[in-house]
Amino acid sequence: INAVKSQEGVNGLLVFLQTTGDSAPVIIQNAIQSVKNGILSVVSGKQPQTYELKINGEFIAEGEFLNKQAAKNGLCELALDKFRKTCFFISKKKNYEEISTEDLNKAQAESPTFNGMEGSKAHKMMLKMGWGGKGLGINEQGTEKTVAETMTQSVTKEGLGGKSIMTKINNILREFALSTKVTTLAFDPGFTKQERADIHNLAAKLNLKSKSQGNEENRRITITKKIARWDLVKQLLLANCENEAYILTIPSDFVNIWIN
Repeated sequence: INAVKSQEGVNGLLVFLQTTGDSAPVIIQNAIQSVKNGILSVVSGKQPQTYELKINGEFIAEGEFLNKQAAKNGLCELALDKFRKTCFFISKKKNYEEISTEDLNKAQAESPTFNGMEGSKAHKMMLKMGWGGKGLGINEQGTEKTVAETMTQSVTKEGLGGKSIMTKINNILREFALSTKVTTLAFDPGFTKQERADIHNLAAKLNLKSKSQGNEENRRITITKKIARWDLVKQLLLANCENEAYILTIPSDFVNIWIN
């Protein structure tokens, strides 16, 4: 990491995160957004029908194209080929890009609780609210597994019971933010529009990333954790470049350092 970061200019700053189907401009734009004051620009070159791609004013690539839009697409492709030699690329595994409805339905009967997390603030708060350590819900039908035991945890409105729903969700989100194993919280479609808005607001306050999907009747919220790209690179290097969700590609100019 130190060797890559020691490069001059944007090569020492950028980490690329890509998912299946992302275009070259999208991949580059997402990368520079993680850099303070990152700016991508396509400008006319010195010769007719030539264009230059610059990031933060630094020259990256050039070529001949019919128009500016074609130039942006083509130059971004050239730039990615160049950056693969000098920068880390993180690829999100296809099965982790979206949580399928089928997967959510399989987990529908389960809801996260805090059994096994004795001593945590959320655990104490739940006990004060009358929770006895069993599954949440009117019939205690929620799972008694801790949030940290699974990668994706489903949250059903039924499993939360009829009272103090947002207080319980707030506690769930706080435990999720501290968890080192759970990567995604998936809320079922049973929540109202206002409840979904409140969940988004709570997630934002905890620096969590929230996303809604589906039409109104089947609207679902998924919550994931924001993580600095360089921190993710470090985690993946320690995991031999791959975990359940991501694959890390070492920049080709630095492969020998990694091997040694």
